[in-house]
Amino acid sequence: MVVITLVATVPAAYSLTRLAGRWGEGLGIGIFLVYLVPPTLLFIPLARVVADLGVRRSWWAMVIVYPTFTIPFCTWLLMGFFKSIPWDIEEQAMIDGYSRLGAIWRTVLPISVPGLLTVVVFSLALTLHEFVYALAFVTSSENKTISIGVTTELIGATSSTGSR
Repeated sequence: MVVITLVATVPAAYSLTRLAGRWGEGLGIGIFLVYLVPPTLLFIPLARVVADLGVRRSWWAMVIVYPTFTIPFCTWLLMGFFKSIPWDIEEQAMIDGYSRLGAIWRTVLPISVPGLLTVVVFSLALTLHEFVYALAFVTSSENKTISIGVTTELIGATSSTGSR
């Protein structure tokens, strides 16, 4: 899920920061407001999507659901990092002969490594601490996340043996 988040957020945050002009900041605020929608409100529509795709009760449900809340937050987070990188560095790389993509790859991304690592940490933390979707969509013991596995398998097994 972290890789999916990075692949989606890096181009989105870059384009909203550098290419969208004044619209970029408004769209960035809109993206952050989407992140603020409580997961419980999105549960029923996402359950419908997961059921329609036929991935209910499998690990693939998490691959579909988790990016819905990691991508908006991480895009907003990376926008701040990309805003802090001076445009002059990227422009100088293009003057030196790089294309825009080459300038991004060779100047912007190496400078923004702390931001990318921050996105990795937050994305991992958001997915590991999520409880509702993992509890509802994954039922087999071998596919459960740590937070669900500890709660349902370990504590459930302890309480059933302790009552005997």
